[in-house]
Amino acid sequence: MTTIDITSELSRFERHLENNPRTIFSAKYGDGKTYFLKEYIEQHKENTVFIVLHPINYSVAGNEDIFEYIKRDILVDLARRKEFKEVDWEEVAKTLFSYDNLIETNKELADALPDTFFAKPLAKAVMIPFNWFKKVDDKYAIDKFFARFEDLQGSIFEKDHFTIAIQETIKRIQETGRKCVLIIEDLDRIDPGHLFRILNVLGAHIDEDMNSNKFGFDNIVAVLDYAVTEHIFYHFYGESANYEGYMSKFTSHNIFDYSITREAKKFLVSYLRNECKIGDAGIDYSWHSDGRMGIPSIKRKLEKLSVRDVVNVLDDIDKQYVNDNIHLGHYMINPKEPIVKLLAVLTRLNIVVDQKRLIDYLHQDTENYAILGAFTLSQPEITYKKLEFKQRSVIIQTEKIDEVTTVKFSPILSGTIGRYEDKTPLILEEVYKCVHDCLVNAN
Repeated sequence: MTTIDITSELSRFERHLENNPRTIFSAKYGDGKTYFLKEYIEQHKENTVFIVLHPINYSVAGNEDIFEYIKRDILVDLARRKEFKEVDWEEVAKTLFSYDNLIETNKELADALPDTFFAKPLAKAVMIPFNWFKKVDDKYAIDKFFARFEDLQGSIFEKDHFTIAIQETIKRIQETGRKCVLIIEDLDRIDPGHLFRILNVLGAHIDEDMNSNKFGFDNIVAVLDYAVTEHIFYHFYGESANYEGYMSKFTSHNIFDYSITREAKKFLVSYLRNECKIGDAGIDYSWHSDGRMGIPSIKRKLEKLSVRDVVNVLDDIDKQYVNDNIHLGHYMINPKEPIVKLLAVLTRLNIVVDQKRLIDYLHQDTENYAILGAFTLSQPEITYKKLEFKQRSVIIQTEKIDEVTTVKFSPILSGTIGRYEDKTPLILEEVYKCVHDCLVNAN
């Protein structure tokens, strides 16, 4: 199975995260974002802890509760890691619990997390003397006022026991030299109220360090289709709302736009250039003079291809043509010449080739003619002869390696000239025999 090379895009995403602590990973539905992120996580798992959430599972939650579900899943993931157990929970307890919420906190933590994680530190917390917390003075009253917001579930200022647990565990992970990255998948597939509440809370500048992320994550990545989310936004907030301005509040600088379809097309173009030896002119060339025969150019065909189409074109492409060496007279030719691969691709694309148009393309320049390679030897009398083109003339030289003959074209300034026009149709007859189901109109 042909695999689309996304190496360059993986590197681009790595550089993007370095410059964007908060970002949007934009990709269309079915355009390979899950595969891409899986590959990126696998590539960086040694130096980065990734927490991947799927809020589509929260569809039954109330809008005011959605962020509590986010915190719960983050904490469940972190609780599995050794750094969670290494946090000094006794010190955390001294700064976290007040006299007024101590009993409630013990109950919530006991209900939310496995007993093994919090049983010991909570037991110690219960024994903290009353006078550590209860100071009836002005400072206590002010602290009590601010604590109301920190204890309020869903508030952008909230800093409850779960938040502290997340922050302390992330801090412990970062002390080992690793990064912590939060990825929230498929945000454009959830309830709009949930979507924008998540972005609002994660994007709010609520930390002492105005450039830091919620919970202290090194990066927060929101995965969605930017264009689809735009439609959702205007439907939710109205046509007069400012989508670009709203989203810029979440992203640090700019979004990361990804498309595996785009990468697949680039991959096919790279094959055409490197293996079939055609450039932009060949990709844009009309291989048939009659448009009724189908899309005549590769460029126009590319516009309509999906990822699956590209994979189908290139998958086992060598089975589309003869692979055994071909005997032409006293020459043995390797059939894997650029012209053979080109015709194989055109066949897979269902592009009918007009032989006259193909010959015209070959005759435009010696560089085009050279894609025939060793098949110029199908008429042995032209070997070591010279061919004249519109722009320059060349001499054909042969080289035999392991019983297989290859051809090199070298420019010349003068000498005995052989006309190329008479030879090309005869050469192509041998080429067509090498490509299975070759779609050629010889008229």
